[in-house]
Amino acid sequence: MTNRRIVCMVIVLATAALAGIPCQSQNPFNKLKKAAEKARQQVTALKPNAQTQPSAPAPQPPPGQQPSAAPQPAPGNTATASGAAPPGPSSSPAPEPTAAARPAGTDESLPFTMPMYALMTFRDIPQFFDETHLAGFATQQIGVEQTFWKNIGPFARDGRTYPGRPAITYEWAKLVDTQPAFADGPLMDVFLRSDPDWSFLNNAPNWDPAANISAKPVVAVLLFSKESIQGRQSEFAAHDLVPVVKRQFEAAIKRLPTHFYFTEALPGWKYDFTARAIRFQPQTSPPSDKVDLLLPMWAVNKNGIRQWSYPYPPRAQAMGVYAMGAGSYWVVRHEPPEEVNPGVSAGLSPEAYWKNSFSSARIPEPSWVAMDRRLQISAIPLDEARAEQITKVGGLFTAKIYFTAERIELQHPTTVFDNKAGTLLYAHFEKVEIVNRKGDLIVTLGPKDFHAAF
Repeated sequence: MTNRRIVCMVIVLATAALAGIPCQSQNPFNKLKKAAEKARQQVTALKPNAQTQPSAPAPQPPPGQQPSAAPQPAPGNTATASGAAPPGPSSSPAPEPTAAARPAGTDESLPFTMPMYALMTFRDIPQFFDETHLAGFATQQIGVEQTFWKNIGPFARDGRTYPGRPAITYEWAKLVDTQPAFADGPLMDVFLRSDPDWSFLNNAPNWDPAANISAKPVVAVLLFSKESIQGRQSEFAAHDLVPVVKRQFEAAIKRLPTHFYFTEALPGWKYDFTARAIRFQPQTSPPSDKVDLLLPMWAVNKNGIRQWSYPYPPRAQAMGVYAMGAGSYWVVRHEPPEEVNPGVSAGLSPEAYWKNSFSSARIPEPSWVAMDRRLQISAIPLDEARAEQITKVGGLFTAKIYFTAERIELQHPTTVFDNKAGTLLYAHFEKVEIVNRKGDLIVTLGPKDFHAAF
């Protein structure tokens, strides 16, 4: 736990004590359980300039060596992993797409994850968008991609070379110059999303979407060209490749979604037959029937005066400031949803690790969110027949809090730009969906169902 996290925890606990909210660090409801909603939209068919290998049974590695999933050939590279030229059209330049795919999240909401807040921070606080932070990311990602290429072969043993497995690979650093609309469109979505639209594979040589999964090639999307990292020390190569990272992040920022959601666990509940409504267990002392969906960083004293746990910017104080992580309120999704990849498993997915490599960029996670609604609920009206069906399912409810992200700012001025700096997210509330443990929707609450923050 970082010093900044400890400070945040102290602030939050002090606020909770002030408001009469018991510490929830042992609350069993602190795990985020909902995966990202999946919504796909067909993109214009295009032919990727991807390196392919003939679809054939996977070659066996040398005795005693277990290969990882096959490496994916780099787009624009005409040699396969086994040294043979790929058949057919892959050796010719692929056509530019006639239309770009829809930007990630423009028509839906995505979970608020580390890549999302990191890219927003690069966009909104330029001091973080420098070589120090970008080189940290690059070092991590280079190591991942070097391991990937090594794992898929070809394999050498006792003077013999064994071919790698069939694979289709796309190297963003190459394609951004030859097919920029593809690289910064559908291919960028593979980096940004866990459930991207892979329909661009349909025109790739030797790709059969109907094939059994064991007969499919490995499919992967990489940031760097294979030649730029092969045989290099990752920390040295990283400084040479910072311009590539910066160029990709600039393109990714243009494609950033604006609609996100947090997934929050709710306390235990019980049906009130008199009120014909679901009521939640009290969270405060003295008891109250109101439940905070996010932990407020203020309290109102007996004279009706608001008391803040910490000095926040005036604009934030005019809204409602909530903790992003304390007790059961760990709202940022640190583990992205499970990746969707149509190829055979390679054991190491460069595009999935890209999402985790931001942890090496030393970008601060927002500690607070300023939102324009007082996020409290009490009873949920429900007729007895439906309440009985919900009770049969059992388990706890979760709240998916949807919002529009505006920008990230420093919580207070600083001259040290590292992961200890305090940042604050400004957001506009959209809606809340209350769902049961099976994901069935119980109720949707909109802005009119909540009071303005202040």
